[in-house]
Amino acid sequence: YIALVINNIDIVKLKKAQSSLIKLNNNNSNYPNLTVTSSQITKDQQILWIGPLSNKMQAITYLGELKPKLPTQIFTYIPKQQYEIYIFGKSNISLINNAQALDFYKEFMINKIYKP
Repeated sequence: YIALVINNIDIVKLKKAQSSLIKLNNNNSNYPNLTVTSSQITKDQQILWIGPLSNKMQAITYLGELKPKLPTQIFTYIPKQQYEIYIFGKSNISLINNAQALDFYKEFMINKIYKP
């Protein structure tokens, strides 16, 4: 899964971003079965989950296609400093239920799995 961690966003902008990602994925035949869901980590922090992706390489490829589109097509109203992007294994998603768990996983991912 791709996790877009967004800070200080209101629900209207979050839903708009989610709809834009769904539309982008529906128009991309390489990723026909991706869903986009959201979860709240803290009062000021939301995650948009994109997936499932088959494996880490597919996630990296998808991320490479997505990153240049974020500021110009999807998050045009969200400054780059307000969001972060990560790759998560499906089994780890259920462990991310608070800001402390998210910070621990981000550090682990950057050091051991993939540096976005």
